[in-house]
Formats: sequence, C-alpha cells, structure tokens
Amino acid sequence: ETAMHGAAYASFPAMARFLVERGADVRVWHQKNTYGWTPLIIAQGYRPGNFKPETETIATISGLLLAAGIQPPPPPSKKGDGW
Repeated sequence: ETAMHGAAYASFPAMARFLVERGADVRVWHQKNTYGWTPLIIAQGYRPGNFKPETETIATISGLLLAAGIQPPPPPSKKGDGW
C-alpha cells in the first residue's frame, strides 16, 4: 500500500494531485498492492464492499498516469485481474 492507494480508497483526488506535486513516484504508486489493486483499480470501485466508481478520482489518477507517459489500463473484469 502507498499513500496513493490511500487517496484512492478515500476518494481524495486533491490528495492524489498533492502527492504527485510533492514527488510521489509513479513507478512506486502505480503498482498492485497485496490484493492486486492499483490506485486506479481502487478508484474504479474494484474492492470489497458496496463501492461504486468515483469518477473524479478515476479522472485524476488517469490524468496523472497520462502526464507520466503511462496509458491508463482499462478496468479489470469482475473475474480475475485483481478482483
């Protein structure tokens, strides 16, 4: 887990931007956690419980990935891919 994962869990897009502005390395935070989820997957609602996609956080994290030269991956399927 990274601070970016935490920002995604809490649906805090401003915190995601803040972390990158302060030097959060995409090579570190754009990794799967022990559950197989990246921050983007978490924002897309792929986690236990009754969570729905959080569009502002998805857009922010996707934009941060694009700014780092990384094409955001499509959402995982419900079966496999960290779900």
